[in-house]
Amino acid sequence: MDNHATTARMFLSAMERSEKIYTHYLASGRTYRDALDLKECNAHIRDMVGTDLPNLPVQMRSPAQKLIRHYDDWLSLWEDFDRSRDFGPDNLFLFENPHHFPKEAARSLIEYYRCQSLEMLFIGKKDDRNAYHAAEYVRQIFPHTTVLFGARGESFPEDMLWWKGDYIFSYLSPWIIPEGLLQRAAQGAINWHPGPPEYPGIGCTNFAVYNCETVFGITCHYMAGRVDTGRIIEVRKFRILENDTVFSVTQKCYACILNSFLSILDKIAVGDALPQSDEAWTRTPYTRKELDALCKIMPDMPLEEVYRRVKATTYDRPWAYTEIEGLKFLLK
Repeated sequence: MDNHATTARMFLSAMERSEKIYTHYLASGRTYRDALDLKECNAHIRDMVGTDLPNLPVQMRSPAQKLIRHYDDWLSLWEDFDRSRDFGPDNLFLFENPHHFPKEAARSLIEYYRCQSLEMLFIGKKDDRNAYHAAEYVRQIFPHTTVLFGARGESFPEDMLWWKGDYIFSYLSPWIIPEGLLQRAAQGAINWHPGPPEYPGIGCTNFAVYNCETVFGITCHYMAGRVDTGRIIEVRKFRILENDTVFSVTQKCYACILNSFLSILDKIAVGDALPQSDEAWTRTPYTRKELDALCKIMPDMPLEEVYRRVKATTYDRPWAYTEIEGLKFLLK
């Protein structure tokens, strides 16, 4: 972690401590003892922001200067009042302060430093337009982001197994992310699954089309050791129309995933709690073996079943096939 990220974490910690001390000061009779703790903490914040001021982007310098001016005025009043008499630790320490705390400036700085402080790992699908958009967004918001793209069949990079940080984001990742790496994300590892909780695993849009579903969706969830079993954050749903295909349903999923991703990242950036869905996974994840079986057309199948399977296994091309005496014949 670089020096600016370290400063960011120190600033956030000091602001949190200042708020706790002030709350205790109000609750315990506004004593000199607590007022002195608050003064020392606020002086530390003032010096920290002043030292970091040259390193801040232009848009953050005005909020920083407002906060510095407030602390300068407050500290000057504090010291004048302290000199006015000899205070004991339990004496009331309360003085008039005409300067209001600049809440918006502090909020802006907290949000900025929070984004600077977090270490992210983004794992996405190679050559996917939405995954690239998502990666660029997370880089813009959280500068300390490691981005990794992969394709099906590629090995997971071993050097990434030692990454350690705050969040892992799996955006249509082609890999099952090792459990050991998931545990190295202090705040959580989050995945966006292109299917609702009723359709975990692989080929979920295929099975939804085969089952003639009229409502589908996506699931944002924390990752666990087993695929598509982690605690659900949110579910977003949409209608499946009569003329929808596997391709069009998948595109609807991708749009929902991008919207959910942006929403979740915005909450993380401002420190809001993430949603907690009441929904739960309803079955074991679909497997590659089950999807392959769905693609197989048997000679004795009813015509309606053949049509359902062909529709459910056609994406950019038909995946359905029939097999005669060990020879596989693909549809075209």
